[in-house]
Amino acid sequence: MSLLKVSPYISWKGTSTNSIAPSNSCQPINASGPPFKAQPINHWRKQLIPTETSGSRNRRAGVGMPMDKPGGSVYLGNVAENTNCFLNAVDTPAAGLKETIEKYNDTNFTYRAVDCFYDASANKMVRLACNPENNRIRSATTLLSKKYYTDRKSYMRSRCMLYDQKLTANLIQGSPDEYVRHTQNCCAVTAAAAAASCQTIYKPNNAQYAQQGAVDSSTRLTRLKLNTVNKNAASYKDTFGTTAPRYLGMATTPYFLKSKYEPPKCDCNPNPPSCSYLMDTTGLTRLTTLDDEDDVSDNFPVNFDFYFFGTNYGNGENEGIYWSTNSVLGFGPETDDIIWDPDTGLGILLGNADRRNNAFWYSPTLTTTSGANYVRLLYFGQNKFNDGKPNVLQYEMNIIRDVSNSFQYVEIKTAGVGSNQGFWNITDGTTFQNTCGDFQATGPVKCGSYVFRSDLNGENWDFFPNSHVDK
Repeated sequence: MSLLKVSPYISWKGTSTNSIAPSNSCQPINASGPPFKAQPINHWRKQLIPTETSGSRNRRAGVGMPMDKPGGSVYLGNVAENTNCFLNAVDTPAAGLKETIEKYNDTNFTYRAVDCFYDASANKMVRLACNPENNRIRSATTLLSKKYYTDRKSYMRSRCMLYDQKLTANLIQGSPDEYVRHTQNCCAVTAAAAAASCQTIYKPNNAQYAQQGAVDSSTRLTRLKLNTVNKNAASYKDTFGTTAPRYLGMATTPYFLKSKYEPPKCDCNPNPPSCSYLMDTTGLTRLTTLDDEDDVSDNFPVNFDFYFFGTNYGNGENEGIYWSTNSVLGFGPETDDIIWDPDTGLGILLGNADRRNNAFWYSPTLTTTSGANYVRLLYFGQNKFNDGKPNVLQYEMNIIRDVSNSFQYVEIKTAGVGSNQGFWNITDGTTFQNTCGDFQATGPVKCGSYVFRSDLNGENWDFFPNSHVDK
């Protein structure tokens, strides 16, 4: 009989290995976290190495299968020399990696004495964060201090330090430092803090384009075209005045206002009426401070708005409107200078020379048929202050503000003129506008009528000889 060789038994199981799963652990009360960060919350949590004071080492695992959760268990292998680290040996400092997990039938947590304190007001022991029923979520108070901010962005906004608050920077009038700007999108909490907190430094390295860094080629070419147009326009200012050229930034060809000139419609008449009635003083008040005076000026009332280069001098604002005995209608602070330079003051020179005033009259506020307000003035003066010939100069002047047509007017009608026509011009306090053009060479004539016209801001002045305003 043949004998069969018996094969040795081979175990179908692999070598036993070890794994660990997290169990419940209570955070110590005096636990500390990373520097400058919030302290950890004192509550039960799962971790692979529970704290030594979390109770018995035979603790419960969490509900659910650890192997079904990513990181729910950690494979330790079967390395024999690490066995002591895996065991739950009390006398081993590194013990605790491998835990014996036991199932309890109750659901009570074991509390430590350090987790409780005595509440004298309630006369009982109170448990801390590891006690779920004492860790109730309560609503927050809304009575917060105005100096408290819930996040960094709110705090920076209160100090006007956010980027979007500094995007709009405007020049500060009168500031010696052009780089210190006022941030328009920012308001300080107090007026005392406004000067510092509402300011920023605006200093882009590409100032022409108000940008930090270079611009694209199309933007550069557009700027070159604009500069060329403005440079050419500026060359005509000495001839035609500051309002002659205007570039609109449109696709159409730039033009000069002089080339678009049209005679005024409705408000100016090329045939002035007779001057026989001009100097009637009925209903007017005499400004006696100017009677027979030389090199003197004084205000007269204009009880409606009247602007001159962007500033209102009507209604007595900004020191009002005055008449100088040297034939100047002035605005703002008075001056008695004989011959006006561009920086003498703000005014309309109506034959400025060394004159003498014989009499000056003004009316109350009058109204035209179209509803415009105006004041009527009468001027009697000498051609020269010491020629002994009174009342040679006789002007009727009307200061008119027509809101409905968006214009202001200064109308001059001459019932008498002298041999010296004087100087006719407008100054903004800095520069002569040369508004009258060639009229300076000829001057006014007897029974003539002349009109200065501006927009409602007292800018863009034009001069119309041989015209008058319908009233």
